[in-house]
Amino acid sequence: MGDQFAPRGGGIVTPSAAGSLMVRNPLAAAGWTPASLPNLVAWYDASNAGSITASGGKVSQWSDLSGANNHFTQATGGNQPSTGVATINSLNAIHFDGETWFMQSPLPANPAASSYFAAMQFNSIAGTQDLISWDNNSFDGGLEWQIASGTWTLNRGNTGLIGTGTTGADTSAHVTGITRVDGGSYAFYLDGASNGSGTQAGTWPHTMATRIGSGSTPKLVADVGELVICSSVLSGADITNLCSYLKTKWGTP
Repeated sequence: MGDQFAPRGGGIVTPSAAGSLMVRNPLAAAGWTPASLPNLVAWYDASNAGSITASGGKVSQWSDLSGANNHFTQATGGNQPSTGVATINSLNAIHFDGETWFMQSPLPANPAASSYFAAMQFNSIAGTQDLISWDNNSFDGGLEWQIASGTWTLNRGNTGLIGTGTTGADTSAHVTGITRVDGGSYAFYLDGASNGSGTQAGTWPHTMATRIGSGSTPKLVADVGELVICSSVLSGADITNLCSYLKTKWGTP
């Protein structure tokens, strides 16, 4: 399984009426990828087979394509998610079954300012599921970007809700995102549009582990196609470019 989209920027190539090839995404034609983003610290793409280390379909490493070597790893076989069993828009996605999770230590944990965007699809929206969490696995003070009973939330461990998105989660594929500043503002995004915002009071330690798919019960029940992380709040133009790239590539609304 190699890269399953032809252009660098993730556009889909189709024959034109004249028989030539055209790219449906102008960003793809320009060669745009998340590598163009400022302060990019991690970029994971499940359609890139070379970025996945797996045995028997179980993933031990999902490699960072940003060049920063912030690879997601999981050495315990029983906690490893799967590859080759789920797709979004006919592209491979990493499958989390509610029991599997990754732990990442090289990635700067809970940075003071950050942007997280993912192309993903929930297979269930029951319970509380963390997409990204910054904690020490005792949920006593870290931050969690999660869904709770189908609502997108930013939560501080087991101590309190910070804010919620205005449109809830469902079991269709979407591009979802969050930007936040420690002690400042946060904003949710869904398919490139604003999905609620507010102010985050207080600050949190920046030394806790960064995880994908960890959390309460169940853990993440979803397929994740691509995840992009920047250590700053992206501009409106950068968010538009990134969401256009992800939406076109992964076939989301």
